[in-house]
Amino acid sequence: MVNFKELLSLQNPSALLRELYESGVLAEVSPELVALDINDKHSHKHKNNFFHSLQVLDQAIAAEGTSVDIILRTAALFHDIGKPASRKIESDGDVTFQQHETIGARMMKRMLKPHGYSLEEIKLIEELIANHMRSYGFTEELWTDSAVRRFTSDISTDVQLSRLLVLFKADVTTKHANKRNAVFSKVDALARRIEEVRTADALLSRRPAINGNELMEIFDLKPGRELGTLMKFLNTEKGLALSREEALEQIKVLLATN
Repeated sequence: MVNFKELLSLQNPSALLRELYESGVLAEVSPELVALDINDKHSHKHKNNFFHSLQVLDQAIAAEGTSVDIILRTAALFHDIGKPASRKIESDGDVTFQQHETIGARMMKRMLKPHGYSLEEIKLIEELIANHMRSYGFTEELWTDSAVRRFTSDISTDVQLSRLLVLFKADVTTKHANKRNAVFSKVDALARRIEEVRTADALLSRRPAINGNELMEIFDLKPGRELGTLMKFLNTEKGLALSREEALEQIKVLLATN
């Protein structure tokens, strides 16, 4: 029996998958995967999802680093597995695959458990598949900081978030450089926004080593502009990095120079 977990751990799994497909063995092992090779009069309306999935797998492997990431590889191969079940021909002849990511994620437990995947591994793969379309809705103009926070909170770990960003790019198989670069730029912009929001949130969550009441008591200050200026400094990146002793020394310097 073909074991997907073992197969996807190989150096070049897509080549073997292609051989298994051409020999007919893959259709016996995973008819759901072979079903991505849709071939009818409407097929010219969209890419061949089977060969697209093999390319996404190759591109994910190229970006995974020095060690095999079986979670990323499996999600890359099966990310579109829900497309045949969601495929709909519209009245104008266009083809849509609405909610294919949700359908595909639901298929994973049944498909992967016989291949030696643990329930935790399957859960992580489901998460990546369920979210692999999220970057398409991102625009810097429309995504507020709250929207960025909602996105990151939906992803279980930073490792998973890194995998998802790789999958976003790996899913781009167009031969048109302009289209490819546009998607890559969007993913890079999303990654930057995530870091910017996290940095800003971390800064807001930090507190200076000395608060305003302590300053008034130690330096005999009154509420007003001078105290406000000192607290503004203490809440800067430089001020927040100071220990209590360092902050006291810096406040003395600031008071002496004003």
